[in-house]
Amino acid sequence: MADRFKAFPAQASWVEKDGKLTVPAMQVLNQIVRLFGGDENILPATFSYIPGSGTAFGIVYLAADGSVTSTLAPTNGQILIGKTGFAPVLGNLSGTVNRITITNGAGTITLSTPQDIHTAASPTFSDISLSALTAKSFLYADIGGLISATGAATNGQILIGSTGLNPVAATLTGTASQVVVTNGAGSITLSLPQNIAVGSSPAFAGLTLSGLTANAFTYSGTGGAITSTAAPTNGQLLIGATGAAPVAAAITGTANRVTITNSAGGITLSGPQDLGTGSSPTFANMLSGTYTPTLTNVANLDASTAYQCQYMRVGNVVSVSGKVDIDPTTATVSTTLGISLPIASNFGAAEDCAGTAFASGVSGQGAAILADTTNDRAQLQFIAADTTNKAMLFQFLYEII
Repeated sequence: MADRFKAFPAQASWVEKDGKLTVPAMQVLNQIVRLFGGDENILPATFSYIPGSGTAFGIVYLAADGSVTSTLAPTNGQILIGKTGFAPVLGNLSGTVNRITITNGAGTITLSTPQDIHTAASPTFSDISLSALTAKSFLYADIGGLISATGAATNGQILIGSTGLNPVAATLTGTASQVVVTNGAGSITLSLPQNIAVGSSPAFAGLTLSGLTANAFTYSGTGGAITSTAAPTNGQLLIGATGAAPVAAAITGTANRVTITNSAGGITLSGPQDLGTGSSPTFANMLSGTYTPTLTNVANLDASTAYQCQYMRVGNVVSVSGKVDIDPTTATVSTTLGISLPIASNFGAAEDCAGTAFASGVSGQGAAILADTTNDRAQLQFIAADTTNKAMLFQFLYEII
């Protein structure tokens, strides 16, 4: 290359005195022809150059007749541009709006774009169209950062990643009885089998909460959270506690009143003895029975007869009722009959025993019953209306002292 293309000497002359090109000038022209792949033999042996026909600072070119001529003096940024079938002309490079900007200077032409577009740049566009992409599809960065597209997306499809592979256009998948996915044109609706808002009342066939204790009672804890007790033992129940969480506890019986018997899944409540309507319970201070009292003819009595009587004790009070036959000695005289007690008492006053008696066969014949504090027995007293033997029915109450 160095042998074929030689630089034109800086001080060499272009033309001889007779106007012909000098040898160095011819060599330069031949180099130019060879540079563009032409045949140097197309050049004439000599060129005529008339200095007076050129324009100062004009650009030299070869005219149609083989003569060297020049353009007018170019302005900033003008270059010699070919024109098919005509002599080249001076012209400026033209840019394109929003694409290439041409800035001409003194001996310079600067080409630029509206913004940086090198590989590390981040250009901004109001829109961009890539003809190789599929219409109505999703875009993604392919190998090497190439913007690529999926196929045209159908209703409900979204762009979903795939580890190590290109993302794909696919739909969300629901789960039976859990999440329902409904795809529409430009929409995806996610729903559940039923409402679960704070004001909702969902219904389930069963519910498992891993935070609860197995085989335990459940209750509404702080904030309404379902909470459980510890696993209860035999007979325990969930029992409320004012202002606090309910607790698992057993029912407590009372000695001599209610007996609690706990078992696996069972609680038996019982009393110390049967209390049914057909039962005959026995209590230390509550009992009933019959007895035939011992009678004592204290005053104005020739005879008396005792019959079976009944009594009932409730606490320390005894009720007695029955019948006796009495035979007064003299009419209109105070008559007294002593009646023994079914349960002994130590009377301290006449009113510790009180009752009445009446003779059903004698009009108006009644009697009073009071305590005999000397002999600790009941005492029936009345004024005899006559001296006939008569039956008297009585009832009295007394205190066990």
